[in-house]
Amino acid sequence: MSQPCQTLAVNSPTRNGNNSTIPATLAAVSASGNYTLTELGVYANDPAEGEILYKIYRLAHPVNIVAGSSLALRFYLEETVSLDLGVTVECSPAGLLTEADLTPVKEKLFAVSTGSRSVSLEASQLQAFLESLPRLLTENITITVSGTTDEYIYIKNFYGSGSIKLQADAGGFTIQRQLQVDDCSIDIWLDGLTFDDSAGLDYDAKLLVWYSGSVHVSDCAFSGADTGTAIQVGYTSNARVKDCSIKNFERALDTTSNSMASLQNCADVAGNTFGIMSSWGALVWLAGNTPELLGGASNYKNGGLIAKVDGTLL
Repeated sequence: MSQPCQTLAVNSPTRNGNNSTIPATLAAVSASGNYTLTELGVYANDPAEGEILYKIYRLAHPVNIVAGSSLALRFYLEETVSLDLGVTVECSPAGLLTEADLTPVKEKLFAVSTGSRSVSLEASQLQAFLESLPRLLTENITITVSGTTDEYIYIKNFYGSGSIKLQADAGGFTIQRQLQVDDCSIDIWLDGLTFDDSAGLDYDAKLLVWYSGSVHVSDCAFSGADTGTAIQVGYTSNARVKDCSIKNFERALDTTSNSMASLQNCADVAGNTFGIMSSWGALVWLAGNTPELLGGASNYKNGGLIAKVDGTLL
C-alpha cells in the first residue's frame, strides 16, 4: 500500500458477535487515473500513533480500473475483532449505494399489494414497538394491546400504503395521559380504547390529532376530571368519531385550523363544560343520535362551523 490509488466509500457495517463486515464501494468514475487493483487496505485511527494501516486484503486476480468508466465494485471486508477492544467503524461521508442496496426500497415503492400482520402487546411495550416501525409503512398492522399505561403514546410521521389499527384486547387497554397522532398520511384506526383521566393527571387533550388526514376512532371511552379536552383535531386533520362516550371534560371536542371531524352515534356524553369548539376554519359534522351540545352546557365557535344531523348549521 505504498502508493494508494483511490479511497473507497464505506457504508454501514454489520456486526455479529466478534465478526464485523465492512461494505466498501469502488466507483471507477471517482478514480483520479487508471490503475490495476491488486489489494485493499483498511486504515484505523490508533489513539497513540494516529492513522495506521490496519489490514490488507489481497485480490485473487487483479482488476484494471479505467478512470471515469461506469465500473462499480462492492467489497465485503470481514474482520474478527474482540468485543473488549471497543473498535467502531464510521461511514464515509461519500458512501455509495449499489443497485442491491436500493432493491428492498424499490420493491416497497412499486408494490401492487399491501401485506397484513397482527401483534399482541402489553401496554408497556406499545411505544417501543411503534418507534421500531419504518416510517414508510407498506403493511397493514393490527396491534392488540392489554393493560394500562401512564406514558404518552405517539403515532408520528408515518406514510406509505400501509395502515395502523390500535385496538384493545378483551380485557381492555387504558391510556391515562395522551395518545398523539401527528403528521401521518396513512389510515389510523383506534378501536375500543379507554382514555381515563379521572385522576386529573394531564390537562392536555387525551386524543390529539394533528396534521393527519385519516383517523378513525370507534367504541372508545373518554372520562375526565372536569378539566382539559377529550379530543382535539387540528392543523388540516380529518377525524371520524363513532360510537364513543365522552364525559366530564372542560371541552369534549376541540377542532381548529382547517380541520374536519364527524361525530356519529356519540350519545353517551355528559358533564362537559363545552361540547364542541370549532375555530379557524374547522368543520364539525353531527350524525346519527349525537346530541348537538355533546354533553356540554354550550358550544363555542370562532371562525368555524358546526353542522347538525339534518345538514343545517348550529
